[in-house]
Amino acid sequence: MARAWVYDRTKDKTYNEAVRKAKDAKRTPPARWMVRYYDPSGKIKSGGTFKKKPDAEKRQTEIENSLHEGSYRNPHDGKVTVGEMAEKWLTARTDIKRSTWWKYRALLDTHVLPRWGDLPLSAVHTEDVAVWVAQLQKPRDEGGANLGSSQTRLAHGVLAMVLGWCVPRRIPTNPARGVPLPKPSEAEHVYLDHDQVERLANAAASLRTAYDQVAASAHNNRALILLLAYTGLRWNEAAACGSQGGSVPSADPRRDRLRGSRRRAHRAASEDGQVPYGPDPAVPGRGTAAVRRRPAG
Repeated sequence: MARAWVYDRTKDKTYNEAVRKAKDAKRTPPARWMVRYYDPSGKIKSGGTFKKKPDAEKRQTEIENSLHEGSYRNPHDGKVTVGEMAEKWLTARTDIKRSTWWKYRALLDTHVLPRWGDLPLSAVHTEDVAVWVAQLQKPRDEGGANLGSSQTRLAHGVLAMVLGWCVPRRIPTNPARGVPLPKPSEAEHVYLDHDQVERLANAAASLRTAYDQVAASAHNNRALILLLAYTGLRWNEAAACGSQGGSVPSADPRRDRLRGSRRRAHRAASEDGQVPYGPDPAVPGRGTAAVRRRPAG
């Protein structure tokens, strides 16, 4: 049995009546030739109507080839909006940290959904995504979002992940892939004085997300910033300071105590196991953070 065929609608009384009414009203009559086919689920679908039979036969061949190659997709699947699929995608992301989840939520709400949320998946094209990426970097007075290169790449990455989640079930390819992206800007080295370090550490200790949620790392932030600022540890060395050999530094928020610190932190500590921080020793207000020493031997 053929999976696609051309049907002559003049065999239907309803069609003939529609043609008669159209002629009486001096309107263009409906097309005569209809392409019909069985989709992979066995349901009969319409492949469109055509005035000329050769055009209908061409469409019939296209559908038969797509069914044979396995590249067929129900046109209805591509009509689902980007916004609907983005919500499903984010809900399904149970494999990421809570802080990352909220970061994706903020990028969707601020940059992705306002532009793409109401569009069907099939209406998203690579050239439009490229224009959107360029627009994100423009100043606000020019209608842009004034984003830096890193934030632009993050916003594009979220859109690309949403669209990639829909391949190949709803769209054949990801239109966000292959879009020119801004190169990551080289980080400018900024050196803080003692007062700035103290303010940064205090602010990080009370850090909250855009949705007024306590940041996952807030309880460790102050001790970690002081450790990095005054002991000379690299980030990977500080990350190896977990109390149980974990990858995240463990700190007691009540005493700013860093457990399991590395050798360089011990060398920086004084005889009583305190790492000094803050202004010059002669200035009141100089503080210390306790560092537990390893047993001798």
